[in-house]
Amino acid sequence: MMLGSVEDDVKSKLVQIKVLAKSVDEILSSGSFYTEDIKEKTESITRLVSEIEKVTFKN
Repeated sequence: MMLGSVEDDVKSKLVQIKVLAKSVDEILSSGSFYTEDIKEKTESITRLVSEIEKVTFKN
């Protein structure tokens, strides 16, 4: 994988993380606790972070 493509992949994942985090924040701010929705979104954030770590911290 070329460096530019890794950088684009990481940027794309970071945007997805921001969107998911904002969504979780909106759910919590609304006072409604859709725990399944929050769980799904936090699992997605964790998965995306893990994918970023794999491409940026290769040993």
